[in-house]
Amino acid sequence: MTRPIRIGVQLQPQHADYAQIRRTVAAIEELGADVL
Repeated sequence: MTRPIRIGVQLQPQHADYAQIRRTVAAIEELGADVL
């Protein structure tokens, strides 16, 4: 049985402000990551 490949991303937000985290999450979602 084959399964589709899923791409996940883990952020380390301790060195970023909220606006930077939002921009990063939006960019990752645009790229098509399955799990954030």
